[in-house]
Amino acid sequence: MQLFPTEIFPSQHSDTKIVEEIDNTIKYLEETGDWSDSSYLSPYALQETLHGTHAKQHLLQMFKKHPMPNLESFLGEAIEKYVGSQKLPVPDSASAYIEPLRGSWTISQSWINVVGKGKSQQRHTHAGHQVSGVYYHRTTPEMGGILFYNPNPYAKMCMFGTEEGIYFDPTPESVILFPSWLEHATEKNNTDLSRYSIAFNVHLN
Repeated sequence: MQLFPTEIFPSQHSDTKIVEEIDNTIKYLEETGDWSDSSYLSPYALQETLHGTHAKQHLLQMFKKHPMPNLESFLGEAIEKYVGSQKLPVPDSASAYIEPLRGSWTISQSWINVVGKGKSQQRHTHAGHQVSGVYYHRTTPEMGGILFYNPNPYAKMCMFGTEEGIYFDPTPESVILFPSWLEHATEKNNTDLSRYSIAFNVHLN
């Protein structure tokens, strides 16, 4: 039995249609200069999304403005599996019995991250949401991955079974799902190329 586990859900695909779909979207953004759905890390981010503020974050709607049905289908399947794997205590139960989380969900926010050489993202959470995710496009380990921090404050005591953080490489053509409250940061991009990723938040209805 595990008490109070935090589940991270990675999933990868080998669908060239998804890769081409994202390539075409990035090409369109570069040609039109429409980076209105990019994070504050990106060179042309809107003023409203700068400095990690949550003000007007609802304006970030990448999938609504630039539909990518193949990618969205892949992400939807991963979200279904992740949400279905979560357990909740049964109300008014004196036992330790828990039941699967059920219900519908929606991707409430989505945006693209364009991270240049030497750039990283500091420790943060995704306030106001339940599930968050990041999808990596044509990445390499040198571009810097994601570091999740242990939410248990006693992990700093370096006792048995404790790690202060767990690092995931930016595996190309993969998504990582995690609870929105879990603190995380991205490592520095050590290449001359931009690191492209698509992030999103999920609202459980």
